[in-house]
Amino acid sequence: MKSKWKLTGLIPLLLVVVDSLVNLNRFGLITSLGLWFFYAFVFQYVPSRNEQKALLKKVLLYTLIAAVLVALFFYLIMSIRAFYATDLNHFIKRSFYAYFSGSPAAFEKLLYEPGSMTYGASSFRSVVKRFSRFGLMESGAYMGAHNAFRNIGLGMPMTLNTFTFVKTMYEDFGILGVAFISAGWGMLARYAIEKSFLKFSILNLFIVSVFVLSFFMTFYEFFFQGVTMFVYWSLILLFIERYFEKRGILLHGTER
Repeated sequence: MKSKWKLTGLIPLLLVVVDSLVNLNRFGLITSLGLWFFYAFVFQYVPSRNEQKALLKKVLLYTLIAAVLVALFFYLIMSIRAFYATDLNHFIKRSFYAYFSGSPAAFEKLLYEPGSMTYGASSFRSVVKRFSRFGLMESGAYMGAHNAFRNIGLGMPMTLNTFTFVKTMYEDFGILGVAFISAGWGMLARYAIEKSFLKFSILNLFIVSVFVLSFFMTFYEFFFQGVTMFVYWSLILLFIERYFEKRGILLHGTER
């Protein structure tokens, strides 16, 4: 924590932010900043009381900066999309309202359309995609990166391609899959959170952040679709944690 190299941990975050801005990648930006926020928020309960207060102030300051960055980023995207609109402010309000409240309506539209079960190809899209690249599955077996848009507007067009976290589970396993997978995901999250507070670990903290961010993004889609990315990050963090343990510079042994 007091090393002169501590700020190097911001390098991956800054690279992701820059990449998201250049490529207008909303998912990458929200994921990186969201994981950082929940990671930092949970971590502030690990140090001593005095250190917690100082750390909380830093987290709030950086969160405010991140919130301004996200707001400007989305304003940029909306400005590009609304080049044909006469009232930019109305278009932005309408778009945010649609994304934060229209996903259930879009999912209802999806329910009335004929479709076939995907049996795991939707929830584990990234895994199936990797298998197809190695010739282990058909190339058309996995879902596309973006869902098809559906009109949810009445009297005026309002299209969305977000269907809440229920969509992927419903496509894979039907209504029973929605009930049991959601319950299982919640139980795994409870176990991870309990384990994180019993004993500090960088990897445990990251897993908790993934779960909390997945709940935060339930209006969007099931967060487990990017499982290969999270496994990759987990392996990197596990390697870093082991390296720090050997060097004796890891905050460790905070059992409760």
